[in-house]
Amino acid sequence: PTFTAQFTGWEEGNSGVDTLILSAAQKEKDEDYVWVFSGTVYKKLAASGIEYMVMQAGDNSLAVSTSGFSGGTRYAMYRSSGMVSKDFTYAVTMDAASGAFEMDVTVDGTTYRMSDDQDSDFYYYDVYSTQNGGMNTLAREGTEG
Repeated sequence: PTFTAQFTGWEEGNSGVDTLILSAAQKEKDEDYVWVFSGTVYKKLAASGIEYMVMQAGDNSLAVSTSGFSGGTRYAMYRSSGMVSKDFTYAVTMDAASGAFEMDVTVDGTTYRMSDDQDSDFYYYDVYSTQNGGMNTLAREGTEG
């Protein structure tokens, strides 16, 4: 879907810009929203002073840290073999109705489902989500993976 981009401050009253919000256009059908980006994207955002990239569809939001959000045994193996951020492609799928999300990573031709289980091949951390609350509740009521 098409989207709008907005630069803003994470906390209310913050006059600085540290967050990029990508708001998806409303779909006519009840379809999932999908965002795909490489590690290069969040590294460039971090270098520009952006701390979080937020994917938003209606009142549902998912914020991902630009300073890194991936870990796991397989992640460590790929990194130690010389793969860098640009070699990792992430796909975030958000359910249009509930706001529930899934995150996958593709590296070296293989796709892995990410989870918040730190014993898994790939896990995410410093990721916040909210359903039916919009951006304003992310910092206060989000869940960290």
